[in-house]
Amino acid sequence: MKLFRGQPDHDYWRKPFTPTEKVNVWAGLGALSLLMGGMHWSNPPEPPFTGKWSWVYRPLYEAFGSQGIPAAELLVGALFIVAAAWTWLREKRKGGRNG
Repeated sequence: MKLFRGQPDHDYWRKPFTPTEKVNVWAGLGALSLLMGGMHWSNPPEPPFTGKWSWVYRPLYEAFGSQGIPAAELLVGALFIVAAAWTWLREKRKGGRNG
């Protein structure tokens, strides 16, 4: 089924991501999150928090202090990196095509 008039009827629109693409996405998100956590570690945000992420920043700041926000970002980045490594190792163990 086409969603818009110019959409082609090719199967590559429906193919799932390859393991290499999954690893790249997880590693990229992890690197960005680690970079953001490092930036916030050196210059932590202070209240009052405004904007779209204020609902996340406020409880983290109230629970863990000024280093709570960067610590959470570093933790999320580490989890993304672990997910990338796990996906890569799983595909390597299977011996499947990695790309």
